[in-house]
Amino acid sequence: MKRIFVLSAIITVITAACSKNSEVTVSSISINNTELKLRIGEESHLKATVLPADATETFVEWSTSDSYVATVSPAGVVTAQSPGTATVSASCGGLSATCKVTVIKPVTAISLSEESLTLGTGKTHQLTATVSPEDASEKNIAWNSSNSSCATVSPDGLITAVAPGTATVTASCGGFSAACQVTVYIAVTSITLNVDKIAFGAGDTRQLTATITPSNATYKNITWKSSNYDIAEIIGSGGVRGRSPGEVTVTATCDGQMAQCTVVVQDFVDLGLSVKWSTINLGATTYYDCGDYYAWGELTTKSDYSWSTYKWCDNGADKLTKYNIDPEFGEVDDKTFLDPDDDVAHVKLGGTWRLPTEKEINELYAKCTWTWQNLSAATGFIVTGPNGNKMFIAANGSIEGTVKHSSTAACYYWTSCLDKNYPSYSIYLFGSKDDRIEDFLPRSWGMGIRAVCD
Repeated sequence: MKRIFVLSAIITVITAACSKNSEVTVSSISINNTELKLRIGEESHLKATVLPADATETFVEWSTSDSYVATVSPAGVVTAQSPGTATVSASCGGLSATCKVTVIKPVTAISLSEESLTLGTGKTHQLTATVSPEDASEKNIAWNSSNSSCATVSPDGLITAVAPGTATVTASCGGFSAACQVTVYIAVTSITLNVDKIAFGAGDTRQLTATITPSNATYKNITWKSSNYDIAEIIGSGGVRGRSPGEVTVTATCDGQMAQCTVVVQDFVDLGLSVKWSTINLGATTYYDCGDYYAWGELTTKSDYSWSTYKWCDNGADKLTKYNIDPEFGEVDDKTFLDPDDDVAHVKLGGTWRLPTEKEINELYAKCTWTWQNLSAATGFIVTGPNGNKMFIAANGSIEGTVKHSSTAACYYWTSCLDKNYPSYSIYLFGSKDDRIEDFLPRSWGMGIRAVCD
């Protein structure tokens, strides 16, 4: 009996040892994906591989670090629940492998602030893309132009018009896209007017001319506007008609560009004389402004009032080409009064406006009371007519070459009359604190203009 018992024990020990030696342990475990990106509600089946293949223990246990973000079934099926990240683990035989799961809220739509645009060359426009839902996880937008030679688009949606043509600008995000059709035309880069300041009388009309650059611009329709239609109104395309005394700004607009002209509608005062006198100097906007200076018979202002720049001579006082009665001074035409086309008051103001004659300034001297005034804004005369009406004549001085004389001490205003004794001179109205006379000076000098009308 004792031998049998011992033999049985030996067999049990040997059997147990053999059983232990035959168990195959797990050496590694891996998952077919180490990272997943899923949309809410999406599923993905993860598969775990246990090595060696003949391992004694092959059961894989699945788990998640955050079931609010992603769950995992016993079979390894991962289901996305809400935006965020979670770690899904597969465990077997004391070893584990992991997969990072990112759950995103998907984009459902994308739209643009404009579906179509028309832009001039060189212009820009900011497109705005709106991604839905607002809290989508990924909102990176990719921009693209179908024709970058016509219109380009920056990474943030800024469109730049390059050349005439069409292009489709597309914004894409999360598998969705939206498009804007862009049409590019040749834009106006500038608009200029033939004058920047004009003056004329009430009831008269002047034509403004606008020049558009470039000449081949696509759109050339010009909009004209007056800042005060009670003073000056727009007639047709660029026509301006004076309605009442005052100053307005006329604006020409085309394709976002504009140019402006100051328009002065001249007023007059009836002093009870043979003509009515303007209340302000030509080129002035107020009664105390000196206004512009002109050589006799010229229509434009300039910086040098000398014989070398004078219009009606050939570089010298004895080489006159118009308005001359003496052959010693050049070509003789026997003209002693300015032609209307050379009368700057008439040309600028229109209607019956003109320079006064010698007779008319003598009438102003003889029949009016002249009172010298030192005003805060200017010095000059208050001239009171026989009917009691008044006007102010500013002490404006004169310009010889580039030198200004007596700028606040005397009045110098041209008449329309030539000096018959010395035809390189013309008659002007002179007035100072101590004297008021009809006088004459070289026609090339710059003087003020005080216009009259019938």
